[in-house]
Amino acid sequence: MDAKREFERLVKSLGAVHIRSKRHNIYRLPNGRTFGVSKTPECSFAWNHAVADICIAANIPKPNWSGKTKSKNENRREKAQQRVLQASRIHVPSPSASPRGMKEALQEFLQGKDRK
Repeated sequence: MDAKREFERLVKSLGAVHIRSKRHNIYRLPNGRTFGVSKTPECSFAWNHAVADICIAANIPKPNWSGKTKSKNENRREKAQQRVLQASRIHVPSPSASPRGMKEALQEFLQGKDRK
């Protein structure tokens, strides 16, 4: 779901009252807490942050977002972890563990005979 629509749905369902607006829209929840949202946000994640702010103010759990909203660093971290897992599954023959030469052990490995 679009974050802006999610924000509008939460504001309506929680019964938040629009107090005032100039450069920001200021809302008050029934529990007395207030929060503000920029009228024209420049950041692409502004509505996601607004949803998080209203959830914190209303003391409700934050919604789960799709992978699109993850930061670049989180995506890079996950990809690096996947590469490490894939690399740990590769069995590389040790020349000292085998009486045969390195060339024969490597050839068997590349042909798939020596895999665990």
